[in-house]
Amino acid sequence: MVTYYAGVLVWKERDARMDEICDATPHPGWIAFAAKFSALLGIVLIILCVAIASGVITQAVEGYTRFQLGLYAKSILAVDFSIFFFLSMLAFFIHVLAPNKYVGYFAYVAFLIVNAFIWIPLDVSSLLMRYGSRPTMTYSDFFHFTPFIAAWTWFTVYWIAFSVLIAIATALFWPRGKETSIAARWSVSRQQFNGSWRMVTLLVLSVFVASGGWLFYNTKILNQLITPKVAERRQADYEKTYKKYEGIAQPRIQDVRYTIEHLS
Repeated sequence: MVTYYAGVLVWKERDARMDEICDATPHPGWIAFAAKFSALLGIVLIILCVAIASGVITQAVEGYTRFQLGLYAKSILAVDFSIFFFLSMLAFFIHVLAPNKYVGYFAYVAFLIVNAFIWIPLDVSSLLMRYGSRPTMTYSDFFHFTPFIAAWTWFTVYWIAFSVLIAIATALFWPRGKETSIAARWSVSRQQFNGSWRMVTLLVLSVFVASGGWLFYNTKILNQLITPKVAERRQADYEKTYKKYEGIAQPRIQDVRYTIEHLS
């Protein structure tokens, strides 16, 4: 949905040969970008709401009545929706810079494939490098999202700040008029980049650098991050060390007795 409709929305006027008429109207370029981006997010939000409703109906049909609507909203409309926000922003940015719609589609899909698979061969496990990546979260009735929410929130702030920087670049490079080359748009964007644009960019850049620095300190200095190759080497060493005990009889649990106290 994001892949297809991002291209449709960005190239809508140019495909219909209406771009010169629309570009002649007295409105700033970021208005068109914000309207189309909001439309794409609205489509995604509607689909996610339909997914929640379908899940609730399925539960009701199966006789389950403990509908945790707050949890559904957090998991789907916050956690899941955020990744669609990142992907949509990236798709708009690529299509705005692409020379035609189909090159934009190819570049976007190629980036997603590279972002998913390139980091393991490079032995890079830091989520600071994988676009839109956050730590996975597991929900439990005892602790909810508590053990994971802090790290997830920090990485979300980091990637939101990066996405806003992309949004600023997308708005400034939004194609308008006959001259749509990157060089021409670079010249126009430099003229527009003043006043409030600079203030917003500086503020968002500060948040991006600060959150990235804090995450780097926690994942690279304060704590040891195990890369895929290191984990594979440790597993190989473990198997080599304990291979000789493979045939030895191992203790087995035969009986378990436990007492549970109910705390009101």
